[in-house]
Amino acid sequence: PDQADTPFILVLVSFDRDRERGPRPTMAPFAHLGIEVPSRADIERVAAMAEADGCLVWKPTDLPDPVGYVCAVRDPGVR
Repeated sequence: PDQADTPFILVLVSFDRDRERGPRPTMAPFAHLGIEVPSRADIERVAAMAEADGCLVWKPTDLPDPVGYVCAVRDPGVR
């Protein structure tokens, strides 16, 4: 009953059972997960936090439809 009207669930799984086939790239050379936020101000806030953490890749910018206003952030755990 407390769940939102439009819940969002994302499941990411990696299996080791195919390890004997040898090394395989993980989402390489480029991978991205896009997350929609309610406003441009949210993009600015995320970009500011990412810049402070040293993981901002693209400063906020407008891209053509259907993309819109975006920034890109690298996983802070991957340097």
